[in-house]
Amino acid sequence: MKKILRFLWIPIAAAILVGGYAWLIEPNLLRVSRQEAAADGKTGPLTVVFFTDTHFGSLYSPDHLSRIVEKINAEKPDLALFGGDFFDAYAKDAALFDLEQIGETLSEIDAGLGKYAVWGNHDRGGGASRVYEQVMEAGGFSVLDNRWVSLPESGLVLAGVDDGLLGTPSLDLSDAPADAFVILLSHEPDPVRELSAGGVDLILSGHSHGGQVSLPFLTQAVLPPGGREFRKGWYRLGESALFVSCGIGTTKLPVRLGNIPEICVFTLTP
Repeated sequence: MKKILRFLWIPIAAAILVGGYAWLIEPNLLRVSRQEAAADGKTGPLTVVFFTDTHFGSLYSPDHLSRIVEKINAEKPDLALFGGDFFDAYAKDAALFDLEQIGETLSEIDAGLGKYAVWGNHDRGGGASRVYEQVMEAGGFSVLDNRWVSLPESGLVLAGVDDGLLGTPSLDLSDAPADAFVILLSHEPDPVRELSAGGVDLILSGHSHGGQVSLPFLTQAVLPPGGREFRKGWYRLGESALFVSCGIGTTKLPVRLGNIPEICVFTLTP
């Protein structure tokens, strides 16, 4: 019996260590994930920073924003893109936010070709819809709501669609320059299948957090609607390359395991 109890301490100790790491360490990490995307001669070389799913609130303090901004600026991006879910549960956590200060901090992000964002489901819901666009615009971000912009000096077209769960996403690129490199921002990756996304070269999404906690059998079961087919990393979707980021913050529980918070830096190579 003593021998059995002695061996039971091994999995118990391992569970405590893994749980402590998932609760106290990994959610507070922030890595720079470097990716390359071939621009097929349409543009480049350009540096595009993509960050998403900050979920600021009681589980992930808005005090983290300054560190995120510093890491973004250290990459000297040409373009800065945000993929939605800035807030987690705004109505519940409103007292935690100094919206003016948040706007000022976001405005410190320096990207020569501009800063753009899209709506996430937590921005459309949870009471955030009345402040999200205002805060992003105060920080110098243009929120792309089913529209696209041309950046002719760089050979880019940047499109963004509304949230796929609480909004009405649509995409019409019929008038976009045919020879441009087209980047599409969509908070959720799965609904992109339903869009007429012909001519899009690169799709950037978040939403799934990579599952937030990666464990056999459990992760697939807890993936959110809109992020179950494409969980994280690179995929091919027709003629388009799709990248799904693990995001930065947490929701429901302040834990991460196997999905280190990330800022994604894309080098568009000609």
